[in-house]
Amino acid sequence: GLTRVRDGATSYPAVAALKALAADVRSIVGSSVKLGYGADWTEYNNHQTGDAPGALLFNLDPLWSDSNIDFVGIDNYMPLADWRDGGAHLDYDAINGPTDIHDSAYLAANIAGGEDFDWYYASDADRLSQTRTTITDGTAGKPWVFRAKDLMGWWSNAHYDRPSGSESATPTGWTPMGKPIWFTELGCPAVNKGANQPNVFFDPKSSESTLPYFSNGERDDLIQRRFLEAHLKYWSDGANNPSSTAYSGHMVDVANIYAWSWDARPFPFFPARADVWGDTGNYRLGHWLNGRLGAVLLSDLVSEICLRAGFTEFDASDLSGLVTGYLIGDTMSPRGSLEPLGLAFHFDAVESEGVMHFLMRGRVPSGAFGEDDLVLPENESSMASFERAQDVDLPSISRIAYLDADADYRESTTEAHRLTGSSNRVAQSFLPLVLDRGQATGIGERLLQDAWVMRETASFALPPSQIALDAADELTLTVGGRARRLRVSEIADAGARAITATMTDPSIYETINGPDRGVGAIQAANVAGRALMAFLDLPLLKGDEVAYAPHVAAYAAPWPGNVLVYRSAADANYTLDAQLATPANLGELRFDFYGGPAGRWDKGNQLWITLYRGALSSLSDIDVYAGSNTLAIENADGEWEVLQFRDAELVGPGQWKLTTLLRGQAGTESAMRNPVAAGARIAVLDRAVPQLHLSFDQRALPFFYRWGPNGKPISDATYQTVQRQFEGLGLRPLSAVQIRARWPTIAGDIVISWKRRTRIGGDSWEQPEVPLGEESENYEIDILSGTTVVRTLQSSTPQATYTLAQQTADFGGQQWSVSVAVYQMSAVFGRGAERKATLFY
Repeated sequence: GLTRVRDGATSYPAVAALKALAADVRSIVGSSVKLGYGADWTEYNNHQTGDAPGALLFNLDPLWSDSNIDFVGIDNYMPLADWRDGGAHLDYDAINGPTDIHDSAYLAANIAGGEDFDWYYASDADRLSQTRTTITDGTAGKPWVFRAKDLMGWWSNAHYDRPSGSESATPTGWTPMGKPIWFTELGCPAVNKGANQPNVFFDPKSSESTLPYFSNGERDDLIQRRFLEAHLKYWSDGANNPSSTAYSGHMVDVANIYAWSWDARPFPFFPARADVWGDTGNYRLGHWLNGRLGAVLLSDLVSEICLRAGFTEFDASDLSGLVTGYLIGDTMSPRGSLEPLGLAFHFDAVESEGVMHFLMRGRVPSGAFGEDDLVLPENESSMASFERAQDVDLPSISRIAYLDADADYRESTTEAHRLTGSSNRVAQSFLPLVLDRGQATGIGERLLQDAWVMRETASFALPPSQIALDAADELTLTVGGRARRLRVSEIADAGARAITATMTDPSIYETINGPDRGVGAIQAANVAGRALMAFLDLPLLKGDEVAYAPHVAAYAAPWPGNVLVYRSAADANYTLDAQLATPANLGELRFDFYGGPAGRWDKGNQLWITLYRGALSSLSDIDVYAGSNTLAIENADGEWEVLQFRDAELVGPGQWKLTTLLRGQAGTESAMRNPVAAGARIAVLDRAVPQLHLSFDQRALPFFYRWGPNGKPISDATYQTVQRQFEGLGLRPLSAVQIRARWPTIAGDIVISWKRRTRIGGDSWEQPEVPLGEESENYEIDILSGTTVVRTLQSSTPQATYTLAQQTADFGGQQWSVSVAVYQMSAVFGRGAERKATLFY
């Protein structure tokens, strides 16, 4: 058995106490029990006192040399990487590798190399800039003294204290090669770039909570697996792990490497039972091996499928990924078994020289080619041609069905959405993989991005000398001054090598995860919650809507599949009005939002929002002018301002800062407030915000609306009811603009004029006048005294005369200023939107 005592030990008094404790424990357990102390990897070798330059003490040597201590225990969390995003950092090697932090050879090389062996960072600024300082020892020429990773140097040499910076005349009590080293802990968190800083732990409740250097906080089970594999393979190799001359055994006792951590609480109840344990939320990014150690490497799974089919001429060594579980049905062929894996992990199968190679996408390009490298194909007039698929042919939704690890492996569905574009296509995939919701959503996001990136196809030809180029190879092609990253999809050899390739982007193949279902998933997996509903009475936005029908948007997490909306005139005998198949992108204001200019860019206001689901993106001016990036904000009176944004910046989980705004779109400038208070509802206006099915005669009548998840009775507690009455704002004429007044004579009539706007077909710049949009052109003009209407004028043209006689009757004489409110009239709506102005002589 193993008895281990731990305490911070940086001083001789503390070590003396540990020695005394070890003697007491030994007297109880006897000689048959191995007894040791588990030192942190930063303290096992020595303590730099700071008393003088280079001053240090081998402060634990009295303990390591004590006869009651059987081994040197180290909690090994030494960094095995210094990885950053992208390829512009020192450890990235585009030619020979590594190009990925999961590279086993790269991690193994840093067990006795890299940070804390060859070099160190003298400051945080140096770490940021990768300014590395070589580890040296100018005093005695023993750099191993300062290398935490140099187990060989520390273990095999005599130790001399340096209390004043110079070596003592006599060594400490440590005997070189005297005792084996045990890794009393060896671990890495399952988080992005965990190997950069394996000793840290993410726990929002702790003041010491932190992520590894340069981590984005995404879950990454594979880096944990690679870290442990690198150590176990390295130390199992006798070339790296020498034998002792003082005892029978190797320096590192491989049989006594203890992986951290295996929890006694059974998986999956830990971490699912948040009602029982308070630390379940830390599992996702933590060091736990429960539920992870049984996963299989993607390369091993693909190899097993090939071998079971009797196929041996393959190479799966390039594959990188971890598979928690995989279901192979009775009727699945070997190819059918491999295809879902290729879809989920983004790899291709390519035959080359009689061997089937399984290759990850996003690899280092095989070459760079320009126009001078191309040959002119036969019967072609250009060196290269490019074809771009239409938006309507590409998916806007990627729907993934998978086996839910958090719901007893039942089949679940998740969706990823593209918020821009005019396509209504849905790409559906069934992946017989055991995943959690975050992993499945991440796969859907990557598949959706991949489809849109690959929308452009290139055709060109290379000379026969480029025979080494294979299908699935990636390359860069520069034509017309534009460089494209392409993946070869087809090669036809007939003299010249005719190449067909698709656009690609390696960044989309990086591991991303969507939001997890969260702790307590076992209990909550089948619970349909109440859906949040927003009713929006909006003006015409695109011109093809039903003008008088309101819009509706729903959100729930988890999404129940469909939300049903019923309607009734008397809160009874409800009939189905709408079925919402897609959750809307709803959210709320984070801060107060003030009014701004209409008709031009608002570059002063910043719109800070929390979005409950989905993502936003920055677009060009032209895209915004074409109607993209549109959302609505509800004020305290229930009115919605429609606005657009050009620039979107993600500032936190689900939190966005939107700038460069177009305010009061579609005539909603009257819905601005100063301010609209924080917490106000917002809705992204896309296909997930359909219209209700009111008839023209029903447009202004009050109705009861009741909504809830499909599959539940309308009487279920998940259903909610509200009574609403709408105006049919799509029928409301827009307000007038550019209200002016002139006095033709010094003492006389006032001529009031304005410009008419239209709610239908007014976007063309080539029209001399916008269409009327109403049955006839009519206006009402209120003459105001403060807030009191003293007279209403009527006109069938965009001007009216306020006569001197009327002025005298209303105010007692000639007026040199007048306050007015102008309304365009609608035969079905009545007065349109109001525009007020105070006019002066």
